[in-house]
Amino acid sequence: MLGQGHPQLILGGVDMQRLHNSFIGMVASSLVLTSISTAILAGPKGSEFDLTLTPASGGMEGVGVVRPQDPVAMLFGNPSTLTQLNGDNAFTIGGTFVSPDLRSHTNDGVGLFGGPPGPTNPGIVAPGSRGKSDFGEGAVPHAAALHRINPDMVVGIGLTGISGLGSDFRNEAGFAPLIADLKLFGGNMVVGYQVTPELSIGGAVTIGIGALQAGLASNSASVNAFGIGGTVGATYDAGLIQLGGTYKSPLDIEYKRVTETSQGVFSNLDLEQPQEVTFGIATTDAFMKDTFVEVNFRYKNWDDANGYQDFWKDQYIFSVGGQHRMPTRIGPVTLRAGYSYSSDLAKDRKDLGNSFGNFTQVFVPGQGVLPVTPAFIEVAQTTITNGFWSQGVSFGIGYDITPKLTLDLNTSYAFDGNESFSGDLRSEGSIFSAGMGLTWNF
Repeated sequence: MLGQGHPQLILGGVDMQRLHNSFIGMVASSLVLTSISTAILAGPKGSEFDLTLTPASGGMEGVGVVRPQDPVAMLFGNPSTLTQLNGDNAFTIGGTFVSPDLRSHTNDGVGLFGGPPGPTNPGIVAPGSRGKSDFGEGAVPHAAALHRINPDMVVGIGLTGISGLGSDFRNEAGFAPLIADLKLFGGNMVVGYQVTPELSIGGAVTIGIGALQAGLASNSASVNAFGIGGTVGATYDAGLIQLGGTYKSPLDIEYKRVTETSQGVFSNLDLEQPQEVTFGIATTDAFMKDTFVEVNFRYKNWDDANGYQDFWKDQYIFSVGGQHRMPTRIGPVTLRAGYSYSSDLAKDRKDLGNSFGNFTQVFVPGQGVLPVTPAFIEVAQTTITNGFWSQGVSFGIGYDITPKLTLDLNTSYAFDGNESFSGDLRSEGSIFSAGMGLTWNF
């Protein structure tokens, strides 16, 4: 056991004492942040946050495939960027406040199956209903530690929220007590290696730890589960510009006995975070010193992701962000801004089927078994699988408190979340977030 009073241990060039202390501090800090977080909510990328909430990249609308500006973004974006570490060690701790606004509507005379409630229509959403989700605000924690093994290799570990989805219509007139709550935290173990002065490669293993509740308050339970995924990436410095790209594997998690599908019988739900391909291009210091701009293109394969494929379709996301560093009387300050645009995520009714993940039916207390139909899935799209925010803007600021300690602040607003389903059901949504992080380089 390493600790105060023990001799320094170095293996293969790795200062084990320093790495051990960084790891213990990161885990302890993350547990504190996780204990005070209330919920993780849908992000502007479906259920995934990508880098939109990290301390510095969050101020540039999540760009960071090529030149991430904080250790959390390095670990959860492109693993090859670890070689951009300034110095031998870095440690980041922080968190982001997230506040969603989701409203759902039905046209007059329209219930769940396109008509008024009756024996064949339990009326999960009554005609003419207008409701606002009361899911509330949430917090997403961040913690990361990086260590340089030698001039060419950097390793790192980190914890943060990587995915979330939620809504709560239990107190809304005309709505059955619908509630959904998905929290997915990710622990990443990452290595980056500089092959040549221009080329770096890297890989990451992600352990996803999830909690899910989905359905009505009376027919669903909150269950925990985990899954494993991975990411590989590369960056190339071409002089005036730098290029980067990643491939992220699916991360499949099966939630056991989460929703009642027939009386007294709870069934499993398989949710798979999609495989993803990203590509980015950024200017370098050789092009503009103290200023850079980065553009990212992201493809998410929701069409082949278990569970999600039943209500979402493949998604294409364009993001642009940049920063400018300048001296001030109080020290160096960095200003950041970003914008993102996403393709439409929700499937049309003609593309919907008669299943929702593993479910072909659900049990509604007092009404009996309700079959899953395209109309049923549209209700879910409107209320519990929201994530349609098509555009996002963000701003951030970084301040060097000391040469080794940096404070990063960010705020963002995801909007343009209006969706209509078969002309009967409508949803409107937006999300505001604000976060911060402290990074020590030593």
